[in-house]
Amino acid sequence: MSQTVHVPLNKIESTYGALLIGGFIGIAFSGIVTAQTFLYFAMYRADPTRLKLLVSFVWTLDLFHTTLVCASIWTYFVLHFGDGDYINFIPRVLPVTVILTACLTFTVHMFFVHRIYRLTKHNLFICVPIAVLAFLRVCSACVSSSGMLTLQTFSGFIEHFGWVFTVGLSLSSTVDVLITTTLCYNLETSRTGSSSLNRVINLLMLYTFENGLITCIGAVMSLIFWLTAPRDLVFFGIHFVISKLYANSLLVALNTRRQIRRGKWSMTSCTSTNALPVLTPINFSGRGNNRNSSMQVPQMGKPVQLQISVAKTVEFEKTEVYADTELEGISSPSTAVQKPEVEDLERSSPKE
Repeated sequence: MSQTVHVPLNKIESTYGALLIGGFIGIAFSGIVTAQTFLYFAMYRADPTRLKLLVSFVWTLDLFHTTLVCASIWTYFVLHFGDGDYINFIPRVLPVTVILTACLTFTVHMFFVHRIYRLTKHNLFICVPIAVLAFLRVCSACVSSSGMLTLQTFSGFIEHFGWVFTVGLSLSSTVDVLITTTLCYNLETSRTGSSSLNRVINLLMLYTFENGLITCIGAVMSLIFWLTAPRDLVFFGIHFVISKLYANSLLVALNTRRQIRRGKWSMTSCTSTNALPVLTPINFSGRGNNRNSSMQVPQMGKPVQLQISVAKTVEFEKTEVYADTELEGISSPSTAVQKPEVEDLERSSPKE
């Protein structure tokens, strides 16, 4: 049986106000998701079909989620305008937003788990536990949504299913931390002695850390407000935005590939698969002030030794570890070093 709870005037800001602001912010982030989606299809037309289907699926879920958020706000502010007691009731469209958020979260989590799978060279001992935790987060969201649909009041939901909602948010933030930590650790261990390669790794780690940090902050903030003030709806206003953060994190990871690739080549102007041998700098003492001259001005009638060194060249190949082969442009270290060769050539000065 539903319960009627009067909402004091000083609670309107943290109930109706929280839902309204959360809805507005969620709609704004949904617009960013749409822009990122169109940018992806414009920039990466050569991507495989399965990757395009993934982006389309995420975008569709986000649009559906935004529609239901607007429907929830419409129910509270239009259909039940002036009814302060209705804030305790849960419209039927509201629990569906929880399920959609869980589906989006799971999709993004599995996308990054697959990256970890490639980065760790198919290490199932790392990937399987993270995937299991992500799946349990979806299960907790489904249980929470069914509880909302059954009880139809926040007071009843808090009493009977509050712990399930807590577990779901905790699992979401935990998976974010595990994914970010694992990716950053494996990128860190991929460092070599090449300074330009290390700059590329630093850039990849920065993108990874920022993506994981933003989504984790959203989940943790919602969890904090849920635990400290469950009878306010600030936690649900933040929950409206969480799915948008996850969708944007996936699209940013895809759309920054070209930027990373351009940054890579700008930092490594002398690195290519067809790198030419580099001559050791040779200065003539009679023409400059370089004290480290490796060769003197030849004297007539004496043989001269010319030393040519082939410098090391570093290649960046399309990754097979940090991202899928279809995610071109995100590179990982793969060095091909040509062994230095020294050739001594004797030349005789021309006869007078």
